[in-house]
Amino acid sequence: MPSARFEPAIPASERPQTHALDRAANGIGFKRVMRYTNTVIRYTNTVMRYTNTVMRYTNTVMRYTNTVMRYTNTVMRYTNAVMRYTNTVTPQILSSIEYFNP
Repeated sequence: MPSARFEPAIPASERPQTHALDRAANGIGFKRVMRYTNTVIRYTNTVMRYTNTVMRYTNTVMRYTNTVMRYTNTVMRYTNAVMRYTNTVTPQILSSIEYFNP
């Protein structure tokens, strides 16, 4: 039984290779590639730090917004209570005024 082998369709001498891969494979410019890679990693880390800072500030703003909303709801409840009390007392006051002013 013949052994099955993979044979590329294009011979090795005719395969296209990119300039960067050629240089990296030959060791020429490897330091430059590593320097650029490290620069990209540093900038990525910086962006991530700024993103985390923005997220922290956003969370802080959301907490303050929730606190303001709670206080607003409390003020609304007290306002409603005062309005209910006013609606209850006003007829009594009006009847006493009518009683003294015929």
